[in-house]
Amino acid sequence: MSTQTETLPPQNSALNEQEEKEAEHQRLAALGRQSLLAFWRDLAELMKDHYRQWAVYHGDERLGIGPRREELWWECERRGLKPDEFFIGYIEYQDPAFVEGFDQPLSAKPE
Repeated sequence: MSTQTETLPPQNSALNEQEEKEAEHQRLAALGRQSLLAFWRDLAELMKDHYRQWAVYHGDERLGIGPRREELWWECERRGLKPDEFFIGYIEYQDPAFVEGFDQPLSAKPE
């Protein structure tokens, strides 16, 4: 007498996959925000020597500065970064009210 065992897929596989996608989305959103805030943090200093150039950030790390956005994009691709994993900003005056408003925690509500 032989017994057959049936292999069933995990019941929560779809849920786990969705949770993994959501976690990755949250990670990328946080990384993008961190990159943007690092750019704004450094902007005053960047404007002294690099006005009207481009700067690229990956999290808190500045990866490069250059006159052409495309070159910085290619450098990020060369490093294996995905578009959601870096921020390229143009070095020019930014409205302080906008920058300060963006610096609030994601859960904070405007007054």
